[in-house]
Amino acid sequence: MNNLKLEKNQNADTREIILQNATELFLNNGYDRTSLNEIAKSSGITKGGIYHYYSSKEKLHDAVIEYIFSKLFNPLLEDIKKEKSFKRIIEIALNLDEEYEEPKTLWDKYKYLKLFIDYLEKTPKSLKEIDTKYNELHRIIEKKFIEAQNSGQIKSEINPVKFTVKLFSIVTGLRHESNRPDIEKYISELKKEFAKELWDSIKIK
Repeated sequence: MNNLKLEKNQNADTREIILQNATELFLNNGYDRTSLNEIAKSSGITKGGIYHYYSSKEKLHDAVIEYIFSKLFNPLLEDIKKEKSFKRIIEIALNLDEEYEEPKTLWDKYKYLKLFIDYLEKTPKSLKEIDTKYNELHRIIEKKFIEAQNSGQIKSEINPVKFTVKLFSIVTGLRHESNRPDIEKYISELKKEFAKELWDSIKIK
């Protein structure tokens, strides 16, 4: 399974090394408190070396957001596109944070959220780009739902759009509840229960 990997790769090319270090510094220090000099130093190049790839700090910030999204979404989208079992697709959707190594701790989630909020404040049009990513995921699952109907896996009378909305409503709710210490211990069990209930509700008996 392809997972989200943001740790440094010593064999990466210079552009990748810059992105890896900029991502780490933006997440840990925030956009405003991170300088190009710091990114250059951590990348083992000069500040001028960064300008060779990115014309400004803002352009590098744009690239970091796209880099994170590519690591989060691209492996996920590819796995779902290749998956033949819709039952497995439901399980993947419910276990995104485990199978694709999304930020685990509340502090890490806050850092990612803060980075994206900073980005949205500086480039409001980017909200449409983020929506486009999520919409693409929804469309792929809807398409796979229809394929599963045509192949006889699931009932033909169920609306694929409504089911996808239901699935992601559960995913969003579980993510929210998982931040509560008294609920966290039940999340894995609940994911299995929801996966079974959802599959049982649509499969052809």
